[in-house]
Amino acid sequence: MTRTRNSTICEVDEKENVSTYGMHYDAGNAKVIERAQAVSQDKWKTLTVKPLPPRTPLNACVETVLRRHVDRVYDRDFAFRKDHVTQLWEDGDGKRYIVDGHTRTAMYYELNRQMPVRIMDEKSLAERVGDDATISMTGTEPE
Repeated sequence: MTRTRNSTICEVDEKENVSTYGMHYDAGNAKVIERAQAVSQDKWKTLTVKPLPPRTPLNACVETVLRRHVDRVYDRDFAFRKDHVTQLWEDGDGKRYIVDGHTRTAMYYELNRQMPVRIMDEKSLAERVGDDATISMTGTEPE
């Protein structure tokens, strides 16, 4: 196993820029995923879990992750939670944005392993919340 950087386990909550783990952060990314974030977990769970190849380029909506969590998984002091699946939004151009799972993405990147993901796009969003795929910006689905 080859580590992407030389480091020792971090004992404090040191933040690491997501670019260290191959993610691209932009402040505007959060706006892209607003509707996907508002979809209930029950509806997310209706999407098929797919393996994402190691080190697939992803867009992040947060600027940093806690390095300690990544180091603990890398050094096998802490196991992956197998039931946790990263949620991604795919736009019309095929760009993928992390909706939930930034730290998990960093862990899989560091281990150079494929990552289980659920991917939502405009079509799957419409199938889950209605034909107009409108979700209010208050974070609730239409009734």
